[in-house]
Amino acid sequence: MKAICTYCSANKLRDAGLLPAVRRYVDGRIETLHTSAEQQGIHFCILSGEYGLIDGDYLLPWYDHLLVSNEIPRLIEVVQQQLREKNITEINYYTVSTAIDPNVVPYLEVIEKGCANAGIHFRKHILS
Repeated sequence: MKAICTYCSANKLRDAGLLPAVRRYVDGRIETLHTSAEQQGIHFCILSGEYGLIDGDYLLPWYDHLLVSNEIPRLIEVVQQQLREKNITEINYYTVSTAIDPNVVPYLEVIEKGCANAGIHFRKHILS
């Protein structure tokens, strides 16, 4: 199965309880990619530094966590397992340039290595 994927957002709704990831994360990039995936009939997922590879409808509490370099090896293992469980065969990953936002570097490393380790075809798309 093909999937469109992007990284999570620091901006989140602070509402109590659980919300679907596409509602919890407040970011036009996520909203646009989710809509695009729905229109194309393609699976949509978000790479969370806390939860790994989650579907857009995954119920999330409010949290605040930025993925840092020492967490990368553990999250790579989590993501490669999640890719297998979701039967994903191809990831189209959308990110801003690492020159624009260095905080996306660990996320990019996790998804690239997770896909490589799981034998998943990976395509990176740089958003402007």
